[in-house]
Amino acid sequence: MKRLKDESGSSIMPVISIIVTIMIFYAGYVFGMPYYRYSSLESECVEIARLGQDKPKTLDLVYEKVQELKLPIPKEDITVNVDEKEKKVNVKISWHVKADYLGVYQKTLDFNINVTQ
Repeated sequence: MKRLKDESGSSIMPVISIIVTIMIFYAGYVFGMPYYRYSSLESECVEIARLGQDKPKTLDLVYEKVQELKLPIPKEDITVNVDEKEKKVNVKISWHVKADYLGVYQKTLDFNINVTQ
């Protein structure tokens, strides 16, 4: 089997392997971070809803977490409903993020959170 070699006689396969590995890790980062942020926000919304606070306080706590995660969600797109009779809090959020891999591949990822506690 003939090996790829540069002019000095050394093999360039290790260099190609490193470049491919870096590209795979970068793709994992680009497409994995939105899912990580979604999961973090969803679990935080569950915890905030369990507190059973009033509507403005719950909205502020959720929006604070949104800002902390640097998500593109305006405060107006967060819906909080508090049912005093049944002591339930409902939080609804939806947004989309465009994941761009080096300008070669773009994908719009849609996320929805609907938590009732």
